[in-house]
Amino acid sequence: MALLGASLVTEERGHMNIPTLVERLPKKGQKWSAVFSEGVAFLFSAVILFYGGVQIVDLAMGQMTSSLGVAIGVFYVVLPACGILNMLFTAMNIYGILTGKGK
Repeated sequence: MALLGASLVTEERGHMNIPTLVERLPKKGQKWSAVFSEGVAFLFSAVILFYGGVQIVDLAMGQMTSSLGVAIGVFYVVLPACGILNMLFTAMNIYGILTGKGK
């Protein structure tokens, strides 16, 4: 649930930031700073959440829970799913920033 909530925050561009330095930049600098931060979030989502999540799911699918009889990898499927959501949302945010339709 926490990762799905984080995806919602990513979609709203509500992730934590420190605007003190960015607000001192000219408008063009603020725009490119926002694009850069969204790009970093995209890379994090692609490498850590999606790629790493797929690796963990693959590794954990061979292990079964003793009480439920379900593969442990099922519980980790949310990692690559949220990675895809975050990549989609950050790409939409970058498009919005570049076209002036975003926050």
